[in-house]
Amino acid sequence: VVAPHTKFINLIIHDVGHGFGFWEEAINSEIYGCIIYNCGTANSPGVFSTHGHGIYTQNNTGIKTIRNNIIFNQFGFGLHAYPNPGNINGYMIDGNTIFNNGILTNDTIRYNNIIINPYPPYTANNISVQNNHTYESKKFYTYTSLIETDVLIGSTNVDCNKLKIMNNYFMGKGRAGLAILKWDSV
Repeated sequence: VVAPHTKFINLIIHDVGHGFGFWEEAINSEIYGCIIYNCGTANSPGVFSTHGHGIYTQNNTGIKTIRNNIIFNQFGFGLHAYPNPGNINGYMIDGNTIFNNGILTNDTIRYNNIIINPYPPYTANNISVQNNHTYESKKFYTYTSLIETDVLIGSTNVDCNKLKIMNNYFMGKGRAGLAILKWDSV
């Protein structure tokens, strides 16, 4: 999605590369009430890959709204906000149910259900994460250092600004439910 002021409402998206590529050009756009599942591909047989996310997004201007979606069973992450390059500025992430992401890569692998992860010189600012629910169906998984939490918000090497996080239910089930890294205000 690269068109500004667009809305995607009550769609069913499955068995594609990324459910949504929700890019910086889509200023003040919204994904609402969608069911997004089974996205991504295995690039190489036997290689664990994070290719294929439910929503893969970046934003520089305005507010992107991601509200009341059900996102599950991707090869990669559920909701992945990442610079690639650009900033992660202005998000309302509200009322989503996100679970079992990474399961298509391998039954014992899980990736973050929600990851908002900038890298230098890019940052994350003005992010609201509220009324979301995440969970996993199993207790024991294989992890790397990046994916040891159900929800990862921030970065170890970038200072981020203005995070609002409230009324969420994050269930790590064998891993941390939430990691918040380097925010000036939460």
